Amino acid sequence: MAAAQADLEAKYARVLAAYARDLAGVQALYERHKLKPPLPRNAPRVAGHILWARQLLRRIEAPMQRSGPAAPSPPRSPVAAEPFQSRLCDGGLLRTCPRGKRVG
Repeated sequence: MAAAQADLEAKYARVLAAYARDLAGVQALYERHKLKPPLPRNAPRVAGHILWARQLLRRIEAPMQRSGPAAPSPPRSPVAAEPFQSRLCDGGLLRTCPRGKRVG
């Protein structure tokens, strides 16, 4: 039983690492294009910007929604918990972010 639990925790850590890489990629993409987002062909400027922002938000939220209530609780170690803290901080769900930035 302990071996299965350890294997499950190792796989969960790999999933969290992949999610953290994806978050970093989305953040880099946002920073690179935030002043002039790529627009779909024949889309109005403002509507295209909104579509682009919503698509980035979906890329962040989809893995968390797919995991659902069956997912284990977020890890307690600082390294593994960082993606969760950054997501909560960026989404405005925390009052004080770990980097000292005040939200709300």
